[in-house]
Amino acid sequence: MQPYASGYTLRDMNRHQDDNPRWVLVEPGVVARIEGENVNGLIVYGDITAERLRSIRLSRLDHIAGTSKAGRRDPKTGVIPMPHQFPEWIQPTPPTLTEVETTSELLPKKGPGRLVPTGKKSADKKRSSYIIASTKRQKDESTESFLARFAVMYQSISPSTPSPNKIIANLSGLSDGAVKQYVHRARALGYLPMSRRSRS
Repeated sequence: MQPYASGYTLRDMNRHQDDNPRWVLVEPGVVARIEGENVNGLIVYGDITAERLRSIRLSRLDHIAGTSKAGRRDPKTGVIPMPHQFPEWIQPTPPTLTEVETTSELLPKKGPGRLVPTGKKSADKKRSSYIIASTKRQKDESTESFLARFAVMYQSISPSTPSPNKIIANLSGLSDGAVKQYVHRARALGYLPMSRRSRS
């Protein structure tokens, strides 16, 4: 099933476009495309109906950490809402339907975001189980398939923690070195973007 893309804005061709935009999962099956501080597109996965489009909680777009609208004072209440971290991918192309479906399990059913403020280190039981399962190689699973699955998990938890390697190591019982090796091999295969240190 192919994703349905909607809402891409026309851009000034003289302006630089990000080679690796942020693809932010705002609710199950809905990914926002972000360049710089601006949301400039939505991708809706699955069947598209009028009811489906009406049900999308577009207000979540105003809560994405790192965007120009996040953290603005609400004119009605005077409250400055806390920006929220959503699962995201930083890569040239959108995440696959499988990645979106897997990562959607980490989203709350209510609220503006995952309700995980920037830098919060705690992980709930469901998230912990997901991390542990993603570090265990399944029977008859190829190394490449395992690293692809590991990379999806790694990218989904990275926005909500300053040290994903430590959280993965603590929960899975792996050494820091083993986690680093998985990350390095996933990057070498193109499943994870290169680190900023590697690019410079």
